Formats: sequence, structure tokens, C-alpha cells
Amino acid sequence: MKKLSLIALSICTFIASSCSNNEESVENTPNLKSNPVTRYVPEDFEIFGIKHNEGLDFFYDKFKNSTASTPGEFKELMITSTTEYVKDFALELDPNADTSFATNLTQNYEIELMNFDKDFYTNVPDADQISTNARVYLDKLHNVLFDIPETATLVDVVSNIKSIEMEAYDNVKLDNKDLTYVFTASAIARHSLAYWNDNYDAWENVFINNGFFNGPSQNGGGNTTMGAGSQTLRGVGIVVGMDVAGGVVAAGATWAVNVFIPPPGGQAAYGAAILGGAIRGSGMAAAGLILNAMFDLW
Repeated sequence: MKKLSLIALSICTFIASSCSNNEESVENTPNLKSNPVTRYVPEDFEIFGIKHNEGLDFFYDKFKNSTASTPGEFKELMITSTTEYVKDFALELDPNADTSFATNLTQNYEIELMNFDKDFYTNVPDADQISTNARVYLDKLHNVLFDIPETATLVDVVSNIKSIEMEAYDNVKLDNKDLTYVFTASAIARHSLAYWNDNYDAWENVFINNGFFNGPSQNGGGNTTMGAGSQTLRGVGIVVGMDVAGGVVAAGATWAVNVFIPPPGGQAAYGAAILGGAIRGSGMAAAGLILNAMFDLW
């Protein structure tokens, strides 16, 4: 099993988001000690953010070199590529892992059909697994992502997310199950913000080159700065929000069948399921934004 530090230094693809300065700026390295028997810390879940962005790069390369030119073809490629990636992720952590749970969730949970404008849990299967205490912090995270000020920078938004993490860690009312939801969501959110801040334009160019439409999308192009305009800003919130929601959906499913322990020390199959939900949610949301047809693709 590779050490997390080696995973973070994985060779990047063309768009190289995993090794960007923005990516480094969102990593969480507070001086907290993890003990899976007592209390989880944010760093336990950092792997989800790192591998999420690597998974988007993995799909991007396949999409860039494909002939996919319709929403249906994009969705099929997204599902098959993400399934391949999360299966490899699980087997990397544990060569004997049963990957059926992760692949089934990645293929069958219709994350893109759920409405997360209000919160990250109302429409989630197994939502009863999410306690009131955890929902408080998921709501705080939702507010940060869906209400980004026009003058905010990436550093500002990530700082707000890290503050939520520390507040949750310090709140003794949250147990490890609660922290799994909060820290899964926050790690994915930080890394997803960096990814789409760097790479939105590259994805839009592939849609153009593959013939999805005859010109730039109506939202005015990429998001090179946080708060570049209300429509683009809202779009970034939708993409990252869908990303986070996918992780929350999968985390709920894992708790419904088994007590979750974060990788690399825990069950590889359940970690892969969370990763699959997040990547699929992110890619589908980006497609909806770029094509200016959110929730009309399916």
C-alpha cells in the first residue's frame, strides 16, 4: 500500500490539477493526532479530496480522447471510467477487497437527479443515518459553497471550510459517525474548489471540440477567480455542491451496511464507494453547467 504522501505526488495529467499550487493550498495539515478508536480528525479523510481530483483527471483524459458528443454518451463514459478508477483505488489499498459495493453504488445511484440546493441530506438515500449534530455542520458547509461573495478568493473559501472542520472537531457532541460525514464532505469540497477553479475552461474546451455545441457556453466561460460573476459563481457552487453531495450519499450508504473506518487503515471498498459517488456527482454537475442544461441531460 502506498503512503498518502506518495499518492499526493502522483504524476499529473495534462490539466495537472492534483499538483497545482491551488491544490497544495487546500490541503489540511493542522497538528491533530488521529486515533481511530477515539476520534477522527480531518486529515483522516484528506485522501478523498486528493484522489477525487486525480479521478477527475483520469476521466478528463478519457473524455478528451473520446468521440462522446451527446449527454448520454458523456454519462456512460463518466460511469464506466469512474467505476474503473474506484475499483483500482480499492484494490490499491487492499488487493483482496470486494469491490462490488463501490462499483454498484457508482453505477446505480442517480446522484445527478437529486436536488441539493437546500441542503446535502434531504434527498439522500439512508438520510436517517445523518444525525442532527452532523446536519448542523453540513448546513454550514452548504452555506459556504452556495453563498460565495463576489470578492472572495479561493483561499477565503477554503479558510471558511477549515474553520468548520475545526469547529466540528472541537464539538464533543459529534461522534465518529458524525465526523465521517462532515470531514468527508469538507475534504472533497476543498479539493473540488481548487480543481474547478483551475480546470473549468479545459473541460469546456473538450465539450466544444467534441461537438456538443457550436460555441462557448452561455455562462461566459471558465471560472478563473472565485466570484467572477453571479452566474459563474453559482455554477461553481453547484458543481462543488454536487461533488460533496455525492460523497455524502455514498457515506450514508456505507454506514447503512457497515461501520466505516477511513482509509488507508479502514475498509478499502467503502472508501472507494465514497470516492465514486463524489467523482460522479462532480463530473455530471460540470456537464450540466457547461451545457447550460442542469438536470435536463438525463
